[in-house]
Amino acid sequence: MTPWDELPCAVVITAATGRVLDVNSELLILAGGSRESRIGASIEDLLPPAGRIFLQTHVWPTLLRDGRIQEIHLQLSCADRTRVPVLLNCRLGAHLGQPAYYWTLFAARDRHRFEAELVEQRNLAEATN
Repeated sequence: MTPWDELPCAVVITAATGRVLDVNSELLILAGGSRESRIGASIEDLLPPAGRIFLQTHVWPTLLRDGRIQEIHLQLSCADRTRVPVLLNCRLGAHLGQPAYYWTLFAARDRHRFEAELVEQRNLAEATN
């Protein structure tokens, strides 16, 4: 058990290369798999193809420039092949004396559903006018 297992959100700690150094129990609940199977893998393994592209073209460049990124909407690819919408925050820190990135992922199922309903209602209102 790690100290971040007590946090109410999924946590992934990676090296600057994106290699996973540790995860918390909430990430395992959300994405599936075991701690052993996640450690040493790439952060990209948690994302579907479109998310991997966005990670490479936007997230990593922003992290390298600013050392942090906030409120990025992505989908997490779970072990059972389902996808979960998440909000991602990340910042540079240190893990065992080495530079590391701390990623927090907040499941956003309800927010995603609410936004889709808003868009649907707006489209309906525009169609009626």
